[in-house]
Amino acid sequence: MLQANGYYISTTAVQTGKAPAGQPGAYFDGSKVAYGALTPPLVRLGVNYGDYALALRPETGEHIPFSFLDYGPGDKVAEVSGKVFDRFFPRNNQEGKPITFLVFPMSGKTYTDDEATYKQGIQNILRGLSKAANADDLFLLLALGASLDRLEALRATGSLDGSDIPGIRYGVLIRILREYEYRAARSGPVPVPKPETGDFPFKRGSVIDRTA
Repeated sequence: MLQANGYYISTTAVQTGKAPAGQPGAYFDGSKVAYGALTPPLVRLGVNYGDYALALRPETGEHIPFSFLDYGPGDKVAEVSGKVFDRFFPRNNQEGKPITFLVFPMSGKTYTDDEATYKQGIQNILRGLSKAANADDLFLLLALGASLDRLEALRATGSLDGSDIPGIRYGVLIRILREYEYRAARSGPVPVPKPETGDFPFKRGSVIDRTA
């Protein structure tokens, strides 16, 4: 948005409520706030402004929660603020590395710039999802590059060649998602039982078992 004084203001579709429209404080600052752009493909999946998402890079373990606070056109799904981008690519010529996005429709209740609120919202969701009978499949799906075909092959045979599942990537995913409470359900003060969600259920000594 170009102001009458000639200065440009970067706007967001959602306003902060802290200043009148047209003023800098009315919009979320992409250099300070972790947010994503709501695009048509996401809308078709039921995502709305304020909903939460988790971006992660399995190769390095970097991750950041964010909320959808801006609009984006076209069929892209990974347009994000500068703060999210810089978390993964702080230097030049680092683009092109795979980033995984977990998006949670109907998860956001308010528009906020508080990352702790994003994280708590995601933790509440993942804590519930980790109770599912096939909870381990999320780790496997992400470690396999989000390939449902490869996951189905694993289900059918009960094993994969060691090169099919990068052990380091699998271990990193476990650490990230457990930070967001994706783990076996607790029961009061009783310690978490073993194996936890993500402790690979196949035979001991496998490439995955060594990293869990």
